[in-house]
Amino acid sequence: MAETPPNRILLVPVDDTEENERALEWALENIHKQGDLVQFLHVVHHSHFTSMVQQSEQQEEILVDQAHNWIQERFTHTCDQMGASYKVLVLKGTTDADSIGQNICHQAENAGVAVVVMAAHNKGRQIKFIVGSVTQYCTKHCSKTVLVMH
Repeated sequence: MAETPPNRILLVPVDDTEENERALEWALENIHKQGDLVQFLHVVHHSHFTSMVQQSEQQEEILVDQAHNWIQERFTHTCDQMGASYKVLVLKGTTDADSIGQNICHQAENAGVAVVVMAAHNKGRQIKFIVGSVTQYCTKHCSKTVLVMH
């Protein structure tokens, strides 16, 4: 028997911060409905050019496994407590702000996401100017609704 597709998908990009925990809790309390799926997304660094390809691939798989584990430990218990279904997705890619933002927007568009729930991080203006902001990128470029928790 085939699984019933979710009513809506709530995409929650995460890193290892408390702001993401608060954004998830708010989303579960205020916009999540029975039958929705929470999809966690995290991007780990992918090395495109390396002389030790085999070692790099093994290291990347370790990073993927570690990311999957800390997402399970840090975030999914909240979904379990609220009875929310979830899926963990860890992508390999470039980890500058714009590239991560592109991955988030791409996933939102291709997975039929209803809303992207993001946490604003309290970076200073100088840091945002130099390294950019994933949240800022997504609010400007994502074709889906982006909810930013401050």
